[in-house]
Amino acid sequence: MHKILGSTKIILILFLALVLRMGHVIQLGKQPPTTHDGLVFDDVAMNVIEKGRFQIGPTSPERRIVFYDVKDGFSWKEPLYPFFLVCIYKIFGHNFIAARLIEAIIGTSTVLLVYIIGLRFFNRKVACIASFIIAAYPSFIEFTGLFLRETLLVFLTSIL
Repeated sequence: MHKILGSTKIILILFLALVLRMGHVIQLGKQPPTTHDGLVFDDVAMNVIEKGRFQIGPTSPERRIVFYDVKDGFSWKEPLYPFFLVCIYKIFGHNFIAARLIEAIIGTSTVLLVYIIGLRFFNRKVACIASFIIAAYPSFIEFTGLFLRETLLVFLTSIL
C-alpha cells in the first residue's frame, strides 16, 4: 500500500476527488433525490425498512412525489442499490447527507482503484492520467449526490 500511495501525485488526485465530491454533497445538503430513479430507490429502501417489502410507494405522508413503476406497486428495480441505501438508513436514519457522504467516499475510492489498475496494466503516468480523469469528470462528481446506482456500480466493477 505504501508503494501505491508513495506518489505525491496520487495523494493530490485523491484529495482533489474528495474535495470535489464533498463540495457537491455540501451544495445538495439535505435535499431529497431529484431524479426519478433516485426517488424510486429511496422509496424502495424506506419500504424495506418500514414494511419489510421490496416495493415502491409512499413511505410517509410528507412525500408529495411518488412514482409507481409497475402494477401493484412492486419494484422492477434491481435490489443492490436500494439495499445499499437500507444499510445506510439503518445506521444513520433516513439521512440524505450521510448517504451522499458515503457515496463521495466510494467515488474517491474508485479513483484509487483506477490508479491501481493503471499501475498494474500500464505505468505510473497512465495511472495518474486515468485517475485524474475519473477524479475530475463532472458526471462522476454529479452522480455522487443523485442517488443513482452508477457510483456504486463503477466502484464494484473496478474491484473486479
